Amino acid sequence: MKIKLLSIALGLSLFAVSCKKGESVEETISKNINDINVPANFNWSSTKEVSFSVGTTDSRYGNTQIQVIKIYAGDPANGGQMVASGSATYLSPFNTKVSLPTTLTDVYVVKYAPDLTTVTQKVALTTEAVQVTIGTSNNVNATVKVNAIAACQRSTTDGNINLNTPEVVCYSSTNDATIDIQANNGGTVKISAPNKTVTIRNFNHTGVNLVVEATTTVIVGGEIKSDETWTNYGTILLNNKLDIRGTLDNYGTTTSTNTLQINGGGTVNNHCKLYMNDFINDNILNNYSYAIASNTTRLNGGSKLNLIGNEISGVMFETKDFNKGGTLVVYGTGKTSLFKVTGTIDGNMILDARQTSNSQIITGNVQLCTPQAANIPNGFFVAPAALGCDAYVASDSCMPTGNGTAPADNDRDKDGVSNDLDAYPDDATKAFDTYTVNYANGGSTIAFEDNWPSKGDYDLNDVVLAYKFKIATSAQNKVVDITAEYTLKATGGDFQNGGGIEFNIPSGSATITSSSAVLESGQSKVVVVLFNNSRTQQTTWNTKVGEAISPNVTYSFTLKLTDGPLISTFGGNSAQNPFIWNGTNTYGRGYETHLYGKTPTTKATSSLFGTRDDASISTGNYYSTANKLPWAIEVPIANFVYPIERIAISDAYLKFATWAESAGANAPDWYSNTSESYRNTTKLFNR
Repeated sequence: MKIKLLSIALGLSLFAVSCKKGESVEETISKNINDINVPANFNWSSTKEVSFSVGTTDSRYGNTQIQVIKIYAGDPANGGQMVASGSATYLSPFNTKVSLPTTLTDVYVVKYAPDLTTVTQKVALTTEAVQVTIGTSNNVNATVKVNAIAACQRSTTDGNINLNTPEVVCYSSTNDATIDIQANNGGTVKISAPNKTVTIRNFNHTGVNLVVEATTTVIVGGEIKSDETWTNYGTILLNNKLDIRGTLDNYGTTTSTNTLQINGGGTVNNHCKLYMNDFINDNILNNYSYAIASNTTRLNGGSKLNLIGNEISGVMFETKDFNKGGTLVVYGTGKTSLFKVTGTIDGNMILDARQTSNSQIITGNVQLCTPQAANIPNGFFVAPAALGCDAYVASDSCMPTGNGTAPADNDRDKDGVSNDLDAYPDDATKAFDTYTVNYANGGSTIAFEDNWPSKGDYDLNDVVLAYKFKIATSAQNKVVDITAEYTLKATGGDFQNGGGIEFNIPSGSATITSSSAVLESGQSKVVVVLFNNSRTQQTTWNTKVGEAISPNVTYSFTLKLTDGPLISTFGGNSAQNPFIWNGTNTYGRGYETHLYGKTPTTKATSSLFGTRDDASISTGNYYSTANKLPWAIEVPIANFVYPIERIAISDAYLKFATWAESAGANAPDWYSNTSESYRNTTKLFNR
């Protein structure tokens, strides 16, 4: 049974855990929860609420047509998850608040114009009030990306560059220049000559990474070896054959007047313009934009040409002649892309597809455009791949030609947002979605201690809730509805705890649709009650080793708002205020427990503040002890492994104290890092 006062006898004293050779004592000893020295400014949060103001200098559409803004926690071209979306115009920015993990260092902001062209910008999260201005140039914020690759360890203007160690050497020039590079010990060479041309005359290299900065032209030839990455944000000119055994990441223009061959193990990621005379592929080309072979393309057996469109437009690969040495070699994802052959397709390929009916040369969202269309059999394709020349490919600075036309009647609900960008194309009241932290992977977890205003044993497993919710907004960025899912995972104690969420909207401004959750009356804000007695929800606690496991209980609901607030005022972390209350006899509804610093609801008993171990009045933060300990924590993962019964959180998670005493600066991944120096698995409840 849960205790009501914190006892040192419950294992909160220092103890040494088994350690790996070489680990320091400090790294392998937990800390008494009461001895944690919490900085005054620490709010016990593993997430940060970031305000964004995203404007556009694209004046082509004035202040009447909507330009759509989307914010991604990671590069959208590589699977980054969208966290927020909304509308902007030339004079009115998109303003929003988003909750993000404190471990996240940057986001990607994408602007979609009415003509469906896109501009992407990578933004560093150096402040919690981010201002972004996006124009019409699609360069993925090249300066930020280049600097993020490697910081300069040595700068030089000398044209004889010799890397004796795996260092980062930055070469710069204000004139056209010819240089020699000797780099057989690894490292990185970054070349910056704005609006000038640098010719690499002699390039002896092994294991070296080459970076060409924006507006710089570099003439180079040879081979990208197996452990090398060349990254181009400017222009690379190749006069000789280029063999790629490592990686070429192209964000600018790469031109080969000879042959470009991707050998086994090599990869090209083309995000802008790739020009080749002859192209031979033995491994992988990921084309996110425009690639053209002016002569011949040969795709050998086992190789892949991936045409990766986005949600509104396909991409393009063009060649004069086409032949291959294998099957199933052209793949399309996203919107339908165009594989264009202006000359001839190898007759043996056509014959093989006609005879076997399953050559499956092209698959996915791809159109094959060829003057030989009449001769191409169905065996060439795996649906939805097909013949055609009208796939829509939006033109921009990286797509010089484009193709097709944007779909007609592209705004069925007439809310000003095109169908391709409208999350609700047939509902004029809604257009965009914003998501809580880690939504795509299950959401976050809130873990409560239920003895407030007494400390309890700090195992933080008395009520454990995982949650996620999606906020739908209108074309004017007003909150329309909230679709939520909360899952009860543990009820570690005898107390009859209730659970609910207060939302940052006035009472009476929402209706609820749910099979179990209800709105609570008598509140100043909207409060959703999930359950009134945790002991009726789970028969066992799910915190005791050897005890039977009670199933999780999920509570789903949708709040429909009347004249909802702007998403910028509704908030990220501040949108919701989850809490429990102790409904056991001698306690009652007024015994609410919230996250550190969160305000009580109207039904909380205010006279309890400042009693027992609660020091809300003296510290100036609700639900704080005298040494600033909380009664609940939230972590941005859905499958948080909480401590077993009567084991303090600081005894199970060995970096918990480090994180708290550094105000979150050190060990910010204390809850997710599975290494032995971070957690004592014998004290965690593993279902």
